[in-house]
Amino acid sequence: MYVRMLSLRTCGHFSLVKSDYGTEYKTTDFITPEALYAALTRGKTRKFGSITKNMSSDFFTWYDVKKEPIWFLPGIFESRIQKNEYVFNVIDELKPSTNKYSNYKKGKWQFSERKIVPTYGTIEVVKPNQIFVTWAVSSNKQILNNYVTGQVFLLGKKRTMVQIVGVSESSELKDTEIKSETWPLPLQIEDFSKFYAYELLWHTPKYVVGKGITQNVMQAIVLLDGQEKKLILPKWWLEKLSWLQEEIV
Repeated sequence: MYVRMLSLRTCGHFSLVKSDYGTEYKTTDFITPEALYAALTRGKTRKFGSITKNMSSDFFTWYDVKKEPIWFLPGIFESRIQKNEYVFNVIDELKPSTNKYSNYKKGKWQFSERKIVPTYGTIEVVKPNQIFVTWAVSSNKQILNNYVTGQVFLLGKKRTMVQIVGVSESSELKDTEIKSETWPLPLQIEDFSKFYAYELLWHTPKYVVGKGITQNVMQAIVLLDGQEKKLILPKWWLEKLSWLQEEIV
């Protein structure tokens, strides 16, 4: 299994919706692996089809990750995130509106009311020029090597541009006997019993992001911008990435 560290810069106001209670949209303080996969693979494994009321919201229902065997660890901002909050109000019919539903049928646009969508409120965004880092994981080294400095991708709810500003070499994960702190990882409640000590960082509706000290781990050391970076990943967590390889040995 190989890993590669990527450093990226937000090129515009960025939002990855954490909550939308009422009309108050909040953004996460990290970048989810799912958002990174969708953006950094340019959505090429997405399954297209009609959305139905009872359709699963699970990410792996919508993306065939086996066709692009790579995954990403949560993106972590290098410094305290700078944010803005904007007011939106689209009640005025002379402005773009969300309270109308449009559908193109038989060569004509049809419009109807859509009253369940908020037409005013606030949306929280991360300011431009914020740097975050992530690790790409794959058993295919060539997939990792396809990423180069200067590449631009679209990420987040409003598809903001992000640009790679630094890449490390690709490095193989190797067994180690040391006890060291892991990178922040998406975890389920039952995972925390596997740590000697742990810290909860953030949460989403589907998992908690945390880090901690555990045993039976693998390690990789790389250079990024002239600085040594170390990654510690538990074997039991890597085994969850079943589409990357059949067995973690």
